[in-house]
Amino acid sequence: MKRILLFIGLYLFIQYSSISQTHRDTLRLLQQAATLYDLNFSEAEADSLRGHVNFEKSIYQKMHTELSQNDLTFTLAFNPAPSGFKVPTQQEKINWDIPSDVCVPKNKNDLAFYSISQLASLIKNKKVSSVELTEFFLDRLKKWSDTSECTITITEDTALAQAKKADDELKKGIYRGPLHGIPYGLKDLFEVKGYKTTWGATPYKEQVIDDDAFVYTQLKKAGTVLCAKLSLGALANTEQWFGGFNRNPWNLTQGSTGSSAGIIDYL
Repeated sequence: MKRILLFIGLYLFIQYSSISQTHRDTLRLLQQAATLYDLNFSEAEADSLRGHVNFEKSIYQKMHTELSQNDLTFTLAFNPAPSGFKVPTQQEKINWDIPSDVCVPKNKNDLAFYSISQLASLIKNKKVSSVELTEFFLDRLKKWSDTSECTITITEDTALAQAKKADDELKKGIYRGPLHGIPYGLKDLFEVKGYKTTWGATPYKEQVIDDDAFVYTQLKKAGTVLCAKLSLGALANTEQWFGGFNRNPWNLTQGSTGSSAGIIDYL
């Protein structure tokens, strides 16, 4: 019996050692390949890439098993437009259709399920202030972030300042449009001055980029209120990020994946 247990233990040790060695070899190959492009990956950076590289490798292996003629043209770009479709060159007038008959719900928690147009109606018609709405969503972020694991940074000071500005402008008759005073969360793929931009990856979890992403500046011009920078799968891939596992809010055993993983949780 002892010999059998010893054999099983030795077998498991060999298997584990083999897996560990394969893991190390893969990291070493990634680091060596990076030098061909004048890049230098740390072990942590290479490890973040490993899963995606292995996935791409499986696709290439499948392609290489297919027999193809030399005159076959490979796809260089994905174009889903129907044959003959022409992109319009002029912008037609957009009717944002903000309803005027929206009321504040008796149960305040129902605001979390209002559409943007409904929230815009409440703000535009001064039935609720942007500050009130922002505080409501900030409280929900603080309450549920640990459960959904969707938040990297809560931008409370910025949110309250932007909400107050939106309310002050509305008092002066300045209304920027349907996003005026609307709280939102921005995926942590986009940089915002003064806050970390981590891309969800361990090597960049302390990274601060002294710039504002174009997406953020456009949303800011529209009068929106930034409440949080939300998680995404590491390097915009899978459910895992350095702080946890993006979860489906309707089924916490299920992951929410990709670059918009945290956005889906927040919704």
